[in-house]
Amino acid sequence: MLACIAFSCPNLQSLEIFTSDSSVNRITGDELSRFVADKRCLSSLRMEGCGNLGGFNICSSSLSTLLLSNLHSLTKMVFNCPNLKEISLDFCRQENECTDLTTMVDSLGRSCPRLQNIHIVSARLSHAVVLSLTAANLRCLRMLSLVLGTEITDASVATVEGLMMDITAVEEEITRWPGT
Repeated sequence: MLACIAFSCPNLQSLEIFTSDSSVNRITGDELSRFVADKRCLSSLRMEGCGNLGGFNICSSSLSTLLLSNLHSLTKMVFNCPNLKEISLDFCRQENECTDLTTMVDSLGRSCPRLQNIHIVSARLSHAVVLSLTAANLRCLRMLSLVLGTEITDASVATVEGLMMDITAVEEEITRWPGT
């Protein structure tokens, strides 16, 4: 399906794929990775029903918004999107969900430096994931939403507060520089 869209719409800037209650999204991670890499103008991608991805390698210099829902047990998540500003990753709520969120967040931090909004829904959110977010040094971060994190502790909240204070301090320092 994505190959047909890519061929038919060479200058596609935005794509949204929704699923109904009775439909199944059969797009694989390899198909999604190829599609995003081939679409040089694609700035926004929203896709529901991502349970069949398995893993992906999202590489794009034009992508600024990525919203994926119903993710399940991803084995590989590589992001190389230097202009990505917003990401929303909504994982399924099944007990056997086993995505390594710490590695994923580390990848985001290293290869998506302009991230402003991060929204992650997963029961596997933990203090280790929050520490990875802090280590990622996301200086442009404006909004952080971590939902269903059963292993997020008071120390995690304090870490996020510290991260936000650091961001505020950086913003205050930047506004003091002449010419900005």
